[in-house]
Amino acid sequence: MINKMITSPFLLPAMYKAIIFISIGLMRVCLISVVLTGLIFFSCKENTKMDFDYNSIPSTYHMKGEVIIDSMMSPQSVDFYKSSIFSIESGGKYKLKVYDNETGHEVYSAIEGGRGVNEMLQPWTLCVRGDTCWIFDLILKKMIGICNPNNPNCTICKEFVFKDRNSEMVIPKTNSTFIGIGFSDSLKQFTEYNGSGQIIRTFGSFPDIVPKNFVEGAEDALFYGTVYKSKIGLSYEQKRIAVAYTRFNMIDIFDFEGRLLKRIRGPEEINVKVERVSPRPGMVMYDASPKYLAYRQIKTGQEEIWVSHSGVVLTRDNYLQTVPHKIYCFSWDGELIRELQFDIPVNDFAIDWENKKLYCLSEHLYPCVYFFSLKGII
Repeated sequence: MINKMITSPFLLPAMYKAIIFISIGLMRVCLISVVLTGLIFFSCKENTKMDFDYNSIPSTYHMKGEVIIDSMMSPQSVDFYKSSIFSIESGGKYKLKVYDNETGHEVYSAIEGGRGVNEMLQPWTLCVRGDTCWIFDLILKKMIGICNPNNPNCTICKEFVFKDRNSEMVIPKTNSTFIGIGFSDSLKQFTEYNGSGQIIRTFGSFPDIVPKNFVEGAEDALFYGTVYKSKIGLSYEQKRIAVAYTRFNMIDIFDFEGRLLKRIRGPEEINVKVERVSPRPGMVMYDASPKYLAYRQIKTGQEEIWVSHSGVVLTRDNYLQTVPHKIYCFSWDGELIRELQFDIPVNDFAIDWENKKLYCLSEHLYPCVYFFSLKGII
């Protein structure tokens, strides 16, 4: 019976076709497997490749400066505009202090502490855009804009509260639109607001370098907002956003539509693991191990991105040693240009691009601002 089936002139071509079809199918499966394996290997390789390390830094400058402001109470952040240094304070009666950049003398104070109109509880970020100084309150989720901030007779020209979003950092894109980052219910990295605090859109994807250990959906916002903590800076001319991550040696550059243009990794590879923990019933947190501190502050100019870097694993005893002592400078194309090294801790910094001056907020023995010349460097 079997011999008859094989030698049948009608069954033979059909059987050959079946064998050929199966063979081609197997070849396709094998080819797809090989391609997928290659892609997975390539992706993993891309995700872990270092773009620079401590031995490949193009140039290093050892910075020497001098104290210009030494009578500060509890400074949180600094910025520069025209001939003034701005500082937001976490304590004291006034939350904004303005100093002359030549003498270091205080010019005026503004914004009293409180929950009322023209008041703030916890100013968190400070950014001067155009002729307006913008201050974001982390607790009240409030933004206050001060017009003509270089003048002691300045006025508060804008005040509003952000709606429907728990942003942890908000900076001006223009004087009527703002970009925020933080816990994201939309699972997008950025939120754009209008001048009344209403959401215009959410855009940009979070990285995917830490595997999640929970069912998709329930805790996504908490996971992304906690694991991928970052600071951002904008290029208004090139329409780009730079994101410096605090837990990973990684900087991402996006366009204003949220497309990832460049990912920079360096100066060392640190494999961070994140675990879901419940300290008590009903409470969910994410704990990183090791507690590595990478990029801390970011400031951007028309041509460059500057980020301060710690590169230290946090322990119970070394908190004071985790404040950065170096700044890395990149182009907006993601190329490392230079490293600046300091003999003081750099809590924050501001750059006078036009006059090539750098101001560093340092809290070593007491809060103060140091001045550094950037001539011959930029």
